[in-house]
Amino acid sequence: MSVIRFTGVNSRDAMRRVRDALGEDALILANRRTEQGYEILAMAEEHAVAATQAPEALPPAVPSSAKAPAEPTPGPQLERHPLTQASTPEVVEDASVKHAPRPARPPAEPLEQDFAALGRRLLDEMQEMRTLLDRPRVAPGEKSLTAQLMQELHNAGFSQPLADSLLTGLPPELADAPTRIAEGREWLMQRLTRRLSHETTHDPFSAGGIVALVGPTGVGKTTTTAKLAARQVMRLGADAVALVSTDSYRIGAHEQLRIYAELLGVSLLTVDNDTPLETLLPRLADKQLVIVDTVGMSQRDARLVDQLESLRATGRPLHLLLLLNAGSQGETLEEVVTTYQRAANAAGHPLREAILTKHDEAARLAPVLDVVIRHGLRLHYVSHGQRVPEDLSPVQADTLAQQALVQGAEHAGSAWHSRAEAPRLSRLSHQLLGQGRNLATLWQTLRREVPGFSALEAAWELTDLPAGRQDDALARLQGRPTEASCLLWARPGPARGQTWAMPALWLTEDGMPCGLPLLQHQQPAGWPERLAWSSAWQPRMHILPNLPDAGTRHWLESEGCTWLSHASPHNRLWYAGIKQPLRELAPLATWQNQQVTMLRQQPLLADFHRLSLPEGLAPRHNEGAPLEAWCGRLTHAESGKTASERYWIASATAPSALSLLLGRLVMLDSMTTLTARADKALAETQLGEIDRNWRLAMAAGLAGLACHLTATQASWALDLRGELLALNGSRRRAGTQALLDGLILLFLVEDTFVNLGAQWRGGSAHAS
Repeated sequence: MSVIRFTGVNSRDAMRRVRDALGEDALILANRRTEQGYEILAMAEEHAVAATQAPEALPPAVPSSAKAPAEPTPGPQLERHPLTQASTPEVVEDASVKHAPRPARPPAEPLEQDFAALGRRLLDEMQEMRTLLDRPRVAPGEKSLTAQLMQELHNAGFSQPLADSLLTGLPPELADAPTRIAEGREWLMQRLTRRLSHETTHDPFSAGGIVALVGPTGVGKTTTTAKLAARQVMRLGADAVALVSTDSYRIGAHEQLRIYAELLGVSLLTVDNDTPLETLLPRLADKQLVIVDTVGMSQRDARLVDQLESLRATGRPLHLLLLLNAGSQGETLEEVVTTYQRAANAAGHPLREAILTKHDEAARLAPVLDVVIRHGLRLHYVSHGQRVPEDLSPVQADTLAQQALVQGAEHAGSAWHSRAEAPRLSRLSHQLLGQGRNLATLWQTLRREVPGFSALEAAWELTDLPAGRQDDALARLQGRPTEASCLLWARPGPARGQTWAMPALWLTEDGMPCGLPLLQHQQPAGWPERLAWSSAWQPRMHILPNLPDAGTRHWLESEGCTWLSHASPHNRLWYAGIKQPLRELAPLATWQNQQVTMLRQQPLLADFHRLSLPEGLAPRHNEGAPLEAWCGRLTHAESGKTASERYWIASATAPSALSLLLGRLVMLDSMTTLTARADKALAETQLGEIDRNWRLAMAAGLAGLACHLTATQASWALDLRGELLALNGSRRRAGTQALLDGLILLFLVEDTFVNLGAQWRGGSAHAS
């Protein structure tokens, strides 16, 4: 049912029942004191959405006890309470106190009707609030920031599919602020720069072999060949480089390249366009790099495939470089790239590299950059004049992006390509291609920036194995990522409200989760045995859920291990010869620093204090190794009210600058809730037969990754958060739960693309 009544002996007990049943997103509708204790009316968020769409279908309220209770006091309407833990029950029933006998349903009374009316009124108000929140936060007549940036992209000459792709990841905090146009432009330029940089990570000249320059007539292949040869002669020497000319159509083409070859002191071989390149291989065997100047050929020439087939060079790696005229129209460039790539694939030589020519003659750079990005070409050089070799420069993605956007401001209002001009099928294919590029960019960013992400990728691929083999394969993947230094241990036994035990997590030095977690069922029993088991991976610090007992402390000290443990304010420690509760020692601690952290999706200010404990835990038993006590006071930034206090005990060998790690540990309090959310989502996916342990490891790994992305403030993380929210279709800000949902969807969508690609390839092979 939509609205559920929870009763408990006091407000804390009732709230605990709400948490266990509905999770941290529960909506509190009303609360009151009763003769039996405390009563709360609450509902799950997803039920609230359904109910607001059809409020007349709201079922009657759950019956109250036989005795008429006091009048209900409306609680904080629509307030989202911060909840510490969440459970995900399959079936949620009435959460009344279990030991009280459940009375028979009495006839409908005015009080119950009042509750039903209250619920309907609250739902109506919630619907109005949702309508207000969903309205664009833009003044009448004012363009949203997305619309302004879209217009600037059109003015520059970028196509609609690429403009949609670029703006998909616009962070919500910018999209909702139309006056922050300067920040929006900076974000757009950085995003365009990254899309171009993604395509410039491979140098075709570094591995040697044969590099052939191809492209339409007049694009500048011969001059560019000479410029490239000059650069490579300076790098490798004249004896290691050779030039080949196949341009027998244009008068004087061989002679022009021969002059350059003589000036550079390199060998030049000429061959007819129809003669296969492999006939020259014996004469080029001692050359590390061979640059081929091919004949210019229109993209509509039927002999294009034959020309590319003639470049076949058995035994030598071959790289094709497509030269693109920066001053050409977008439609022409689109046709050139599409036709040349198809012809290259037909000839057995994939075409993925490009050089930009005539940069100095282009009024707009956006059309050529648009084509490069959408077709996944890697730009390597930009030619901007006739001088050899001065007028050839390596690609600088930020410079090209800035030039393209500045040119758009100079040519406002004349975009070369619009949604209305593109044929429908072509537009749809471009949009699909752009979505695929977006996904590829997301994956590349995660692989490059997130430590241990490759382990999550490898674990996801285990779904192709039979369920009986997944657990063993998963165990082989587990280990310490290179960047990890800390091992965060969970409490032994099932997590609160769950049937599974929380795994141990690998953390970086600053507390960022990374890699695959270590499942509890694979760990030995007993803390000394468990710690000894993990020593094969050499963690630099153990983070324990409780203060270690005497045997565990002895093992840690004998092995010289650094450790940190969560502590209770009631833990009694020796200080100045007196055993005192940790809470009473906190005022004696020295303030270290303040930082922003997250607790149950809420940003808080954390002040950290440290106190040295020279006498340790139990000096009377000769176990008085010096320790450090840490206290974290969490406060709301606006009100200054204290939200919580946390305590830790660390060995004296722990780093003195622990506050950043402690702030991350506060944020990781939500790991159990997030893991439960991911576990439920993975259970509902159509992944086939999957092992229970695999699902738990993947759920915890994705939950840790979501926390990592939430805490990271780098510019790449800002873009990534926006992309994940857009992929998930979420209008909320980039909270950890929303990012987790986006990550799960990212893995599933990537799986779908791979499967579709396999089906298409299989269908093509079958048809042929």
